[in-house]
Amino acid sequence: MKIFFLRLVILFIGLTIAHLGVSFFLLADLGSDPFNVMIQGLFRTEQQLFSFEFATHGRIHMLISFLIIVVLLFTDSSFPHGNLKQT
Repeated sequence: MKIFFLRLVILFIGLTIAHLGVSFFLLADLGSDPFNVMIQGLFRTEQQLFSFEFATHGRIHMLISFLIIVVLLFTDSSFPHGNLKQT
């Protein structure tokens, strides 16, 4: 259990550093990787069309990432837990 929490802490530290880098690139207008450019485009399009207050860059990023995971759970048999079919 101790190793699990240590791995969890290391994961959160790594994610924090990675997303700080993305945030700095976005704030400096230096560009970013293709996935985050897509997220930024979706965010800006949403702001122009609907302007929902709850929709932030981070929330749209989480939503798209969640949708990708759900699609992978049902389509990719090599993804952990397969496609949720019992054998």
